[in-house]
Amino acid sequence: MVLEPAEGPASRQFVADIRKQTNQIATARHWFGYVSLHSIGQVANQEKSLDAVKLAHGLEGMKLPPEVGLMQNTAYFRKGDHQLMSDVFVGQAHATRASRRSVRSQQHRPREQAAGPVEGTGCTLTYPA
Repeated sequence: MVLEPAEGPASRQFVADIRKQTNQIATARHWFGYVSLHSIGQVANQEKSLDAVKLAHGLEGMKLPPEVGLMQNTAYFRKGDHQLMSDVFVGQAHATRASRRSVRSQQHRPREQAAGPVEGTGCTLTYPA
């Protein structure tokens, strides 16, 4: 699936950089990889550690900066299950050249509505003693 550039200079720059680096259209997978690497780096610097438990605790409530989240509402990691809370755009897939698919956004789902409550996930985080 192809991501259309969202509003904002950071999003347009991300899409342009992906095209320049890969000669491909930016996809959700590019963004997920970008967010993953940035987040682990951010939390490791914040915690001054690479200890897995410290990193997991550090993710709780961590907000992504706008140049990484690339959306109007701040994306963050929810405390109860470490779910990345980001807005979701629902749309229609359209075939384009070379069997690629493009998605035209038709609806916007705020992050809390898209993910539902943490109690409904069935996730129970426990940490080693």
